[in-house]
Amino acid sequence: MNSNMPKDSGFDKTLSILKEGYEFVMNRDKELDTNIFETRVLGE
Repeated sequence: MNSNMPKDSGFDKTLSILKEGYEFVMNRDKELDTNIFETRVLGE
């Protein structure tokens, strides 16, 4: 794991992914100003 990789805030994003669908990635890209980021899904 690269410690310099931007991280999505919060504990788990499973519900956000289900709600936003494909736009989840685009929204986080814009929010974090990066095209790669780390997030948690299903607690992992």
